[in-house]
Parts: sequence; C-alpha cells; structure tokens
Amino acid sequence: MLTEADTTRPTGSIRNVKLIYIIPNPVYLSQRNRATTILKKFKGQIRILFFCCCFLPVFTLAQSNYNEPQRNALTFNLGQFLVNEINLGYEHFLSENQSMELNGGLIYRNDVLRKMAEDWNNSQYFYERGFAARLAYKIYHHAGSKGRKNYYSFGFNYQYLYFNNEWFETDKEIKFRPEPGSAEITANEEIYRHRFRNRFGLQITLGNVYPLGKTFAIELYYGLGVRGIFSKRFDVARGATVDDEQLILQTLNFEDQKFYVRPSIHAGIKLRMGW
Repeated sequence: MLTEADTTRPTGSIRNVKLIYIIPNPVYLSQRNRATTILKKFKGQIRILFFCCCFLPVFTLAQSNYNEPQRNALTFNLGQFLVNEINLGYEHFLSENQSMELNGGLIYRNDVLRKMAEDWNNSQYFYERGFAARLAYKIYHHAGSKGRKNYYSFGFNYQYLYFNNEWFETDKEIKFRPEPGSAEITANEEIYRHRFRNRFGLQITLGNVYPLGKTFAIELYYGLGVRGIFSKRFDVARGATVDDEQLILQTLNFEDQKFYVRPSIHAGIKLRMGW
C-alpha cells in the first residue's frame, strides 16, 4: 500500500542501483523540460534586470532632493534567502502613503536545511526548486521620528515548485527475497518519486521600516494568509536499501493529483534602498 507524500522521509543519495532501468514518465519529462526551458529562456533577462536594478538608483540618487519623499525602492528579502529563495522586489509609491510592491524569486534547494529536516514528516519541502512572484498593495502611516514608518498590506503570491526523482523512505517495513531461493529480508520501504506543485495565496501583512540614513532601510514584516495548492505526484518505483545497495523491487507508474487549502504564516526581514 502506498503512503501519502507527507509521511515519507528522504533516504539520501542513490547507491549502486541495480535490477531495473526505469523509463521516465513522459508527463514528468514534458513538465520538467517546460520548467527548465522557462528558466533558461529568461536567464538573460533576469541578469539584465538585476544589473539594471542595481545601477538605476546610482543615477537617480545623484539627482534626488533628499527633502522630497522617496518614490521608489528596491528590496532584497534576507529572510527568504536564508531559507530557500533568492527574492528581489521593486516598490513604487502611488502617493506619500500608498504603494505597490512587485517581487519575484528563484527557489533553490537549501542542502543545510534539507539535511536538518530529513526526519520531519514534510521534509520534501526542502527538496523543491522553482520560482515565485508576489504583488502587494501597501498603506503606510508614520509612527515615530527619524522617518520610521509602519504599514499594512494586502498581497497575492504564486509559487511553482518541483523536485526531480528521489528515493524517499516510508514508515512501512516490507519483507522480500532479493534473489529466488535466498533468505527473506526485512527492510524499510522506499518510493522513487517526483512532484510538481502550484501554490496560490492571499496574505495580510503588517510591517515596520527603519531608516539607516537617507537611502537604506531595514524592513520587518509579519502576517497571516491562506494558500490553495495544486499538487501532482508521480511514484515511479518501489524499493529498499540492503547493505548500502539500492534494490528496485517493483515499477509503479502511479500518479496522484490533489487540491488542498492550508493556512500560512509570513515573517521576515528585507534590506531596502530607496530614492
């Protein structure tokens, strides 16, 4: 009996796989190629946008009057960077107290957290890669001297997440004979699988901006939200590890699709550069 994705644990790297060559699922290959193509297609544009974002303030700040309120800001999300995402944002002030913020990021596999979370029930989260986009409407009000400001915001976010074929250990013990006529062996069941997820979310956030001079600032934020998640999981094979050797016992070609809703908690710190 197959177990759900959130009850499995990764078993690490593959060692001396034998017995069966698994033909990749065509649906998996098409979706993986599509994700890879998207990232490669916009790789140049992402680099250009990054350098433009870095150098644009240099020219605009030279002509800015510091007595005027800032109209634009670039942000780097330090909190998400430490977890699993490189996230850059651009904020434009529609008025002195209202702004729109758009940011995007590339989600990477954080091997440090992945190894720390190997025994967690939902550790597959740290195996995922992908990209993200967020759009938020902010309303500011001044709350103190030296330019400190508070805000609340309403936002929408989207994430595309995936991981390629990996062996994951389940909580089930299985008995089998590696060779006909050999002694029966008991081992932990492992599933060879990959997964794709689309996450859509709404969130309400409170934040504080602490200036570090005329240009730079630190932004702290926290809030709550809700996510709708479309998940598609493919179980390719069933196996076990015996004496550091990965045995493939059965091909599966099993597909599971589901949609579920989860609450979400948001908190972090951003570095800001305004002009």
